[in-house]
Amino acid sequence: MHKNSDNLILIIDSGATNSTWKFIDSKEQSQTIKLLGFNLSTSAIADFQYPEDNPLNVKVKSLFFFGAGTGDENRERLLIDKLIQIFPNCENTYIGSDLHSAGLALSFKEESVISILGTGSNCCLFDGTKIKENVNNLGFILGDEGSGFLMGKMILQDYFYNKMDSQTYTLFQSLCPITRDEVVKQIYYENNRPNSYVASFTKFLIDANTAYRYKIANKALTMFFDDQLKQFKELKGIKYHFSGSISWHFKDIIEALCAKYDLKIGNIIQNPIDSLSYSKLIQIQN
Repeated sequence: MHKNSDNLILIIDSGATNSTWKFIDSKEQSQTIKLLGFNLSTSAIADFQYPEDNPLNVKVKSLFFFGAGTGDENRERLLIDKLIQIFPNCENTYIGSDLHSAGLALSFKEESVISILGTGSNCCLFDGTKIKENVNNLGFILGDEGSGFLMGKMILQDYFYNKMDSQTYTLFQSLCPITRDEVVKQIYYENNRPNSYVASFTKFLIDANTAYRYKIANKALTMFFDDQLKQFKELKGIKYHFSGSISWHFKDIIEALCAKYDLKIGNIIQNPIDSLSYSKLIQIQN
């Protein structure tokens, strides 16, 4: 990557838990750094984690922020002001939703349904360059079907309600030695990212037996298909693309559900930003 390039762009792709900062020059050479995630609608602007100084000592001409919870112009302006403090030479800024970045990464300029399944969940109809119609995102309290938050919630409920079989219960107890009071304190009082905290327990499914893994993931993802994707049921022959950590780690179940619901499955990727290029981003400005 040419640090002194006059056309360097920065893409920030932020989920609720993690964010990736990707610097790209016009020759498509890139460099990335990882930071904590940020939800513009539910997180305090003061909690937005960004480097105090220019992390790579570069001049950024154009900056693109894609994340959950966008849409409030006042909060977007506050976020841009923070970013401009780091990159004062930036000439162009763009803020869009995480669905937009996933659509650009997955659609290949074709109309398709784009789904994000990570700490939270959301989906939309993408026309190839922009969001055409999206499902109302109700957040982790009222929505987020199929998400890491919902799976983590199910696991915690099973554990504390004694609904796990003895083998699974013992395994969870050994890997996650927590008490009810500790969990309640984290969720309701001490943790400013309760959805990410609950979603972190989804990692238990890596070690759990196949039956329990399937029980949790299939139940949560079926809710996503029923409550969100069914809103596009009248569309025929359109591809359904998926992104995010949950999509990637449970793609076998997503593939089976697409077959069950007679949906034409497209691509499944973990990180949309990996497929975002200089040429794809510049087209937004033109």
